[in-house]
Amino acid sequence: MIRKIGVLTAVLLAIGFVINLGDAQATLIDIVNPGFEGSLDGWQTINKDYSWQYVDVWNPGLNDYVGGAPGMGDVAYIDIKYAGTGKVGLRQDIAVDNLAAGTYYLHVDVGNPLWGTRQDWVGFPGYEIEVVARGRGLLGEDVNTLSPPDMNFLTAEVAFTLDEAFTGDLRIKLWNLNLATGDGREVDFDNVRISDTPIPTPEPATMLLLGAGLLGLAGFGRKKLLRK
Repeated sequence: MIRKIGVLTAVLLAIGFVINLGDAQATLIDIVNPGFEGSLDGWQTINKDYSWQYVDVWNPGLNDYVGGAPGMGDVAYIDIKYAGTGKVGLRQDIAVDNLAAGTYYLHVDVGNPLWGTRQDWVGFPGYEIEVVARGRGLLGEDVNTLSPPDMNFLTAEVAFTLDEAFTGDLRIKLWNLNLATGDGREVDFDNVRISDTPIPTPEPATMLLLGAGLLGLAGFGRKKLLRK
């Protein structure tokens, strides 16, 4: 009985640790409308010149993304009908006061939607995320390092370092690269945040503990079935 309780406790602790990894990130800078709820308030479009470039918000359903969109709320979408015709984006300037020297991390959820079976929605046109500081230029960027599968979001991370305290404007830019060699039309964005911690990853010991616990439970369940 002690062994069974110990295995179950280990599994619950490991699962709780993994689930709460994302909660360890504390947002340090207030971003206006970081989840694009209801509108694009706080954000400005960049390079949008034509009627076939679409930038707005929408609320994906459970059938639009595997497991739904992050937070199950609205997301920003940038949809460009013709591939290779130039990138389009969103930006926000954020006034900060005496941000301490150190390393910071911009996290943005990047989505690849798929509408029905239309071939012009299959694939991904590429994205870019930038952090710029007035007077200091580009601080960090992520240029299409992730490739979200159709109907999935992935979280992009941009690390940037300030060598001394900073007061002024930080500018965030979110781009649909609209690559001529890429497929698809649209990039979605959600949950823009800046913290002083990177995306947490489970420690090897934790994953071993979780695996051992699950194996233990599987063995315990098999014994019960055999007894029946």
